[in-house]
Amino acid sequence: MNITVEIISIIFLSIFQSIFGIGLLLFGTPFFLYLEYEFINTLSLLLPTSIAISTIQFLSCKKIDFDFVRKTNIFCIPVLIFFLVLTIFFQELIDFKFWVALLLVLSSIITIFKNHFLIVFDKIFKLKIFVLIFIGIIHGITNMGGSFLSIFSSAINKDNKMLTRQYISYGYLSMGVIQYLTIISLNFSLINFNYILYSLIGIFAYYPSQKIFNFIVYDVYVKIIGSIALLFGVFLLISLY
Repeated sequence: MNITVEIISIIFLSIFQSIFGIGLLLFGTPFFLYLEYEFINTLSLLLPTSIAISTIQFLSCKKIDFDFVRKTNIFCIPVLIFFLVLTIFFQELIDFKFWVALLLVLSSIITIFKNHFLIVFDKIFKLKIFVLIFIGIIHGITNMGGSFLSIFSSAINKDNKMLTRQYISYGYLSMGVIQYLTIISLNFSLINFNYILYSLIGIFAYYPSQKIFNFIVYDVYVKIIGSIALLFGVFLLISLY
């Protein structure tokens, strides 16, 4: 792969994640899989920059919901580790392109038409523990748990975009660090440590991007993410056939 394509992609995705809290893994995972990257190589490429941006976002939060942090650590992370390990050992049996694209489409439809799912959300999201377990499973297998984390965060925090982004940033930070450490512990050679340099792109992209974030209306913020994800997911599904 041309390193120029990687750098341009990381720049664009870093700006997007710096504004919306998600992007590097949500769009980067299907994009690089589409470019024939292996699943683990895709993680190796995207995780350092995602972790860097999520760290800055989380540390800059003025209000932290420590109950969410605790429940994420207890119920989401262990499940994530278990399913990531299974995925690494059985990755040849998984059609990553299909499942990633399908989850992208499903999550984006829910995001765009979330008002139609409010009754379901009110019932399901009261069971935070089970939602976090589900996110851990999805993220461990496909790296796409962030899309459902975004839906969960925006639904329970209503119109509070700052708290929503705090949930997303901590979720991505904790899951990203654990994913990276798990891969290293299983097979050191699976990680391309040159990709750590790309995290500098994320750091430099973050601060200028905040000026855009501060002016975004919450409903527009959600619709933009959902619409882009839907179009991208449909494109990927069509490209498989």
